[in-house]
Amino acid sequence: MKYLRFLLLVCWAIPVQAEWGRLFYTPEQRQQLQSSAPVASMPAARQLRRFNGELIGPRGKVQWLDGQIASVPAGVKPGSVINVRK
Repeated sequence: MKYLRFLLLVCWAIPVQAEWGRLFYTPEQRQQLQSSAPVASMPAARQLRRFNGELIGPRGKVQWLDGQIASVPAGVKPGSVINVRK
């Protein structure tokens, strides 16, 4: 009985598979998709940084941005993404 259910499920899924479309694209199609993406509306990746956390010890406070020690603006909570303009 288990095998019959499995066989029916597989037979039912075969026609559905034709509707899925293509999983992978040719290099030309990928280039076209990448070139048509709106890039100007998104901020530059260098400006966005993640505040990983801070450690408060006897020597003072140490804060990390993108895994590197850096100073963080006041009021920012660990885990948040901040916009850093240089």
